[in-house]
Amino acid sequence: MEPPPHFQGLTAFHKAPYREEENKIYTNPRSMMRSKLKSLALVAALVSAFTLAAPAGSAYAINTVSCGDHNFVELWGHSGNICFANAGTWKSYDFTGSSNCWWANKISTGNNDITFWDDHSANPTYIPRRTVMTFPTVGWVCVGTLRIH
Repeated sequence: MEPPPHFQGLTAFHKAPYREEENKIYTNPRSMMRSKLKSLALVAALVSAFTLAAPAGSAYAINTVSCGDHNFVELWGHSGNICFANAGTWKSYDFTGSSNCWWANKISTGNNDITFWDDHSANPTYIPRRTVMTFPTVGWVCVGTLRIH
């Protein structure tokens, strides 16, 4: 049997060892290692490029702002009023540092659709834009998490 085409024209002295019965070509282990390292480096570069290029989530884009603009979300509560702008999620624990909720008796959505989770309930409450909601039967609600859409 003839050796593969890439061995044609070479003298026997220059040919890499070739075993016809196994149809196997033996190569230099160092070149195989370099090839594997290059492939690994390429994969690592692609992973880091996609990680850096991936868009950041908007989980913390929400900001507390000075109240007064009726387009902002506003909560009236025990500790006064607090207002929010920009889409994102706000957790009252991150703001208060000790309590798991912001006690509110009135919520104004302004120009925003919002969802809030009462600290004692797993069920979210959706409130559409341009809505003012009060809680006359319970007086106060414990706003644990607020999301502006």
